[in-house]
Formats: sequence, structure tokens, C-alpha cells
Amino acid sequence: MIVEQDFYAQMLVFNMAEDLRRDANNKVAANKKSGLKYDYKVNMNVLVGTFREYMIKILIEEDEEKSEKMYTYMMDEMLRSLVPIRSRRTNERKAYSGANKHRINLRRNS
Repeated sequence: MIVEQDFYAQMLVFNMAEDLRRDANNKVAANKKSGLKYDYKVNMNVLVGTFREYMIKILIEEDEEKSEKMYTYMMDEMLRSLVPIRSRRTNERKAYSGANKHRINLRRNS
């Protein structure tokens, strides 16, 4: 029961964050400047951070005007942190091949 409730809570939070991402990316596309080399999208790390910081405050605020101001401030903060969409990225990640994958000096004493 607890695991199921946690699952549904995580799904709700994920869907809310995705809805914010879609709204923010639509605003970015609407305000697109011509002559730029790349298209831009919202940085997901900043989106999740601002979502975690403001969403509870917005939901528990009783004054609707204050909650709208907080929402617009949250969206503005997300829109200030854009990252370019770069196509044809070909660099592969290299696996760690160090000699000491499991360091001896960090072992627990048993």
C-alpha cells in the first residue's frame, strides 16, 4: 500500500513537472529570436529545482494573487536558464578504466 501510494505521488510530481516543461518550451518557441545558431529548451535541472522550491508554497498559498505572482516568478526563473539543442553529438562516454576501481583506503573496517 505504501509503495503504491509513493508510486502514484511520484507520477503526479513527474506529470506536473512535464506540464511545466511543455509550457516553458512553448514560451521559448514563441519568443524565438531569428539568427541564432541553435534552438533552445529549458534546462531540466533548473526546472526541477525551482519546481521543488516553489510548488508547495504555491499550493498552500491562500491568496490567489500571491500564488499567481509566485507561479510567474517560477516560470521566469525557468525561462532564464535555457540550453541549446545541439544536433549530431557524436562524442561517446568513456568507461572508467582506472587501476583502482575499488580503492583500498576507503574500505570499511570489519
